[in-house]
Amino acid sequence: MTAPNGSSCVMSGVYRSVDRPKRLVFEVHEHCNLNLPNSTESQENASLVEVAFRGSELGTIVTLTHTLLNIDYAKLAKVSWTQSIRQMEAVLTESFTS
Repeated sequence: MTAPNGSSCVMSGVYRSVDRPKRLVFEVHEHCNLNLPNSTESQENASLVEVAFRGSELGTIVTLTHTLLNIDYAKLAKVSWTQSIRQMEAVLTESFTS
């Protein structure tokens, strides 16, 4: 993971389920707690991420659910996942329109 200020940290975990091309589930053991805002409690416990893929007439619908996060860390994770998905969408859109 790379923080907004450019610092980076390692995240680790284990894949729990790979059901190609429909679903990916993984457990995050080590979270990126680098440069958290002062009011944010670090995430010390494992969390679970489920990513589901569903085709539609417009393309692929991606549903991402990240659970077992503390309330403060969950807010940051939502922003990070949203940014990541938007970046992936931009790259894919560019590659298909070029």
